[in-house]
Amino acid sequence: MSATTPSRPEIAQFLRSLRGVSAHTRRAYGSDLTQLAEWLQRSGVQDLDAATSRQLNRFVANLATRNYASRSVTRKVSSMRRYFAFRHAQGAIGDNPALRVVAPSGASQLPALVNASTLSALLDPPRSSQHGSSDAHADADAERRADALGLRNQLIVEVLYGSGLRVSELCDLRLTSLNRTKSMLTVTGKGNKERLVPLSAPSRDVLSSWLRARSALTPQSDHLLVSAKGARIDPREVRRVLTNRTPAPVHPHALRHTFATHLLDGGADLRVVQELLGHASLAATQRYTRVSTKRLGSVHAETHPRA
Repeated sequence: MSATTPSRPEIAQFLRSLRGVSAHTRRAYGSDLTQLAEWLQRSGVQDLDAATSRQLNRFVANLATRNYASRSVTRKVSSMRRYFAFRHAQGAIGDNPALRVVAPSGASQLPALVNASTLSALLDPPRSSQHGSSDAHADADAERRADALGLRNQLIVEVLYGSGLRVSELCDLRLTSLNRTKSMLTVTGKGNKERLVPLSAPSRDVLSSWLRARSALTPQSDHLLVSAKGARIDPREVRRVLTNRTPAPVHPHALRHTFATHLLDGGADLRVVQELLGHASLAATQRYTRVSTKRLGSVHAETHPRA
């Protein structure tokens, strides 16, 4: 059952009512509510709107027993709260059962950082890793495509680390996202809010080469980054690019965390980092000050003779 086109009309109606949310958030809501509806159905409740607070809390508890991360469970609780609030406002249900659902209260984890050796492997891979595999008899067209993919992969890493984009923001970039001098990106973030983000010097260098080479993959698409078939890349492909460059898997979001932490370690103002990350509140950005403080303690412990 697709989260983007759920077969349950009440969920589809709710998703259509959402305003000011990204396509990624809309898909997440659809997936969460479809999962809830299917779980209720297995429990004998055929109508999602007939769910009780007790049943919703049992669903949340079931997620915990299946080792879902606290953050994922919290998002699913948020999805059901928003759905049932919508149905209550419509008059479809008399009582909102989600008001008495208890979300997990686990402590938020510090963002994972990419260490120096892994970051070096990502940014400066062996030449064969950059350009993919091609035999000695490959024709010129195949070689151009391999070179283009190598440049695309390098640009993916440079922009994730050099500009701190979310992976969904990266995949949604279009040629029109580049400003006239190709030194800034217009990025559409959560809530469809736009922000300007500078490109690092290495990103600009790779970008220039990529713009010349991308026609080997697609002459028509207006997406900045495309797949080998010329279509828009998706987050799974981005994760594969990162995984193929390092011995241990690296999540794209870890590069965003590292971007923010390195800025703060270098003395950047917290509100500037907030703007670059596209955070709605300063509190979200302040998580990274905790990371920096932790790193200060680690450096002190490892280097000071009296530590």
